[in-house]
Amino acid sequence: MKIKDRNDKSLLTERQWAKKGYVKNNDDSGEVMWTNPYCQVSLLYLSEQEVHQASKEELKTFWHPERQRQAKRRKTLEEQRRKETERYISSLENSVSCLTQQVSSLMEISAKLVRKIEIQPKKSSEMIVLDLETTGLDCSIDEILQVSIISGTGEILYNSYIKPFVKSWESAERINHISPEMVQNAPDIYEEMPKINAILKNSRKIIGYNHDNFDIPFLKVYGAIFPENAEIIDIMFDFAPIYGEYSEYYGNYKWQTLLTCAEYYGYDWGNDKAHDSLSDCRAVLYCYNEMIRRENNDQKRIG
Repeated sequence: MKIKDRNDKSLLTERQWAKKGYVKNNDDSGEVMWTNPYCQVSLLYLSEQEVHQASKEELKTFWHPERQRQAKRRKTLEEQRRKETERYISSLENSVSCLTQQVSSLMEISAKLVRKIEIQPKKSSEMIVLDLETTGLDCSIDEILQVSIISGTGEILYNSYIKPFVKSWESAERINHISPEMVQNAPDIYEEMPKINAILKNSRKIIGYNHDNFDIPFLKVYGAIFPENAEIIDIMFDFAPIYGEYSEYYGNYKWQTLLTCAEYYGYDWGNDKAHDSLSDCRAVLYCYNEMIRRENNDQKRIG
């Protein structure tokens, strides 16, 4: 078999001619030669007289086998990438699962240790109002950003930002306006929980808005101890029938937001802003007192 002369530019392979828009005249056209003396790869070489201008159909026929090979190779590569991605995701999920279990275990240990720490509160009250701001709505994965507790007379018993372990909470930040910068120097929740427990221990009435479903479960995750004999009052449940928006779907009165409740009772926020836990505590206390006052007036009229 001959070796192609590298200086002979008149001879091209079938593929090179096809790129120019030409195909061989017939099956006998061309000559098979070694591409060079160092690499024993043989190809069919054609001269200009052995090819003709190809039609679209001829070019399509020529490139079809190569396109099939490329498609097959792409499919194989995509399948390989898919399997590699699945293995990677599975590995990540296993790692996350292990880390989640470890974090959960550490949180349980920390909460147990917190429950054993007893201190005397600087201030306490038998009637308290509490509220939280958090990084999200799920107490199993989200964290506390702010805790506020006031007495039945409005005295501040506790109010502090809390530094979470996560670095950002964009969705929650749009609502409560608590940024990572605002809490970067704040204490962590385990450091503060003994102070919170000291206030809870002396309470006999604990008031909040949606704290049965939200604030209390969040605090318990981190070791909060609520006295067994304390009266837990969630005015969201009491306000729903007062507001009177009935849901046929749920067969009950719809829960309303604290903003709706405060507006209903004519609460003046003043310089306070909703979704700050201290401001919300003040609004809850006002709504609770107004609810009691109106209920007593109704009873007097009936009586």
